[in-house]
Amino acid sequence: MKKNKDNSDNIPGLDPESVIAKAEQVASDPSQALVLKTEPINEVIRRAMSQPTPKKLFGSFWREGEICFLFANTGVGKSSLAIQIADLITRGENKSPFDVEVDPQVVLYCDFELSGIQLKMRYSQDEEIHKFSHRLHWASMDMDSVEIDDFDSVEDAVVSDIEREAVRLRATVVIVDNITYLKSDTEKAKDALPLMKQLKRIQRANNLSMMIIGHTPKIKENEPLSINNMMGSKMLINFCDSAFAIGRSISDKSIRYMIQMKTRSSMPEYERDNVMVCELSKTGPLLGFTFSHLASESSMLIQEDDLERQNNIARAKQLNSEGLSVRNIAKEIGKGSTTIQRYLKE
Repeated sequence: MKKNKDNSDNIPGLDPESVIAKAEQVASDPSQALVLKTEPINEVIRRAMSQPTPKKLFGSFWREGEICFLFANTGVGKSSLAIQIADLITRGENKSPFDVEVDPQVVLYCDFELSGIQLKMRYSQDEEIHKFSHRLHWASMDMDSVEIDDFDSVEDAVVSDIEREAVRLRATVVIVDNITYLKSDTEKAKDALPLMKQLKRIQRANNLSMMIIGHTPKIKENEPLSINNMMGSKMLINFCDSAFAIGRSISDKSIRYMIQMKTRSSMPEYERDNVMVCELSKTGPLLGFTFSHLASESSMLIQEDDLERQNNIARAKQLNSEGLSVRNIAKEIGKGSTTIQRYLKE
């Protein structure tokens, strides 16, 4: 039979005869396949039934073995929340709704933003210092001793070091704060793709749970959060297993809300009509998020008017006269503790 001349002859590295020969070889011995592993779907599910369900690291936002993205605008509290999550994981503390189902884990926190002085200010008060677990390890950039002769860039050297330190410390959890430092142009697919492939390789090769923190471009105060806010690129979201964002309440500067943007392990729990509302405040020497209530995202984006404010002040004073604490009044009204304190003084 005469062989038809087609475009495949012009594709570099593609020899039709060798492709056919390889296909025949794979047909007789499936283990000879280069990349794909093909089997009946029922067998895949049957085998998975004997494997444990990944446990929660931070409620339904993040589970074991996932690459999770946390993103928000500057100054909203991304790092504060991430450090709080790391603290809970290293202790194995389950503080609903910040559910942690794992035993205490070793966490490698790669911080490219905060200095030691800034950490001291966030996690100390007067002479009291918050005592973190010995399982939490802090990695920061040491630019004075950087030698990257064997790497194409500082970013490649950092990624290599993340893997090396995770292995050395026997860490099971890695938090990268933040991705902008590794690649400033991650809003472009051509720059995001190689970086995410590197991080995905590290995560899979070492069976890690990984959280990656990113900035959002500046958005309007009354604008709902969306996946498009994540560095302006969906490429990053495509590579992660879960993603959530932090927004800020317009009417109360101490109030934050968390909303799920992506989850592969289950149905999302905290969507637009049911976001998790928290207060960012300092309890003793610890700066962190305290759960308040559930609400719609739209309620977080509406400015408090004069009538509502007067009603809230009256309600706060009434509850205070009944003996409720400031924190319980804040939870009842849906405002921050500092706002309630201000109400009670008026």
